Amino acid sequence: MKNTFLTKYSINKWFLFVLTPLFLLQFISCGKDEFGEGEYSVDYYKDGSLESIPIADLAVTNALANYPPTGIVDGSFSINTRWSSNSLQSELIIDFGEVKTIEYFQIAFASGQQINYSFDVDYLSTSTETTNSTVIWLKGNNSYSSSGETSDFETFYFTDEEPITTQFIKITNLGNSINDNINITEIDFVEYVKTEDLVENIALYKSTDQSSTAIGSLVSAYAVDGTINGIGLVGSVSETQSEALPWWEVFLGNEYSIGDITIWNRTDQCCSSYLENFDVYFYDLEGSLTYTTSIFGAINTKINVNGAGNTASRIRIQLRDTGILSFAEVEVFEYTEDDDSSTNFNDSLDNITIEHLIAKSYGNYNASNVSISDSGIFEEISL
Repeated sequence: MKNTFLTKYSINKWFLFVLTPLFLLQFISCGKDEFGEGEYSVDYYKDGSLESIPIADLAVTNALANYPPTGIVDGSFSINTRWSSNSLQSELIIDFGEVKTIEYFQIAFASGQQINYSFDVDYLSTSTETTNSTVIWLKGNNSYSSSGETSDFETFYFTDEEPITTQFIKITNLGNSINDNINITEIDFVEYVKTEDLVENIALYKSTDQSSTAIGSLVSAYAVDGTINGIGLVGSVSETQSEALPWWEVFLGNEYSIGDITIWNRTDQCCSSYLENFDVYFYDLEGSLTYTTSIFGAINTKINVNGAGNTASRIRIQLRDTGILSFAEVEVFEYTEDDDSSTNFNDSLDNITIEHLIAKSYGNYNASNVSISDSGIFEEISL
């Protein structure tokens, strides 16, 4: 058994895209908020697009006090929110929650304009049987090194600059040009999505409205700007004032048969509870109610609401009580036959969890039974 103890950091409420444009748009909110045509464009790459991958869970073998790894996915490049370890060979394990195809990754290092950092990156092959007693990590490249010229994101590729497909990434500290420390302020993994896999979001940049607007001009249009970053300070979330039955709605322009509606929640600690216990209403062009469904309880990162093929030209989200209504993004997709089996569901990890992986890598535990409470090698950090 390898004599290494990992700390697991549960970030179900911190499921973030960390590479996010700062849309510094100013609106005078009066009635409907609307984006002009061509306000933003999708940057296509080859025959698809590049999109940041949300991180579901993190685990480390070592972290200095006050510098846990959750700081590397908070959207801030501040040295005060970094993952820091002074132990050579300390490891950071990243779980995307599901298998992803990664084109490249970016890391920002503290004092990166003065210090060269060295590290290894390994990934778990999708062909590895999870029932095996051991886990075989594959090298992403021979040892990496930062430039020592910037504290902003630096881009790194895998072997032969080819994408890799995996759910788990491991970063190993090899020290820096001054000492044994590793200090990462922010990290981002970029997924390559083929054009044929892209589905049109019919709510994107459409006209919107909400019952009121919170101080700070968190207008309703921010929920259809194409940015799912859930941190309020980034400036891309909608938010009402505290009131009875607050609502938000989008005008689709035409009537559509609605399949899935994906609502991305706030991910900052203060405000993820602003989206819970709400109703979704569909209206046709004449303003008649065509469908309604209710969502109960707290939402983690996002929720998929099944429109079941019902017709709508306007979709409203409304709390059932007094409070603040706020979220990062609403995506609406047309109904297809594939939606027939859909139900409303919250995010959940695949069958392979970071607990299973670590149990196989660092201890002789029964992966089918391993948990935070019974394994004795994890410490859960509630955010």
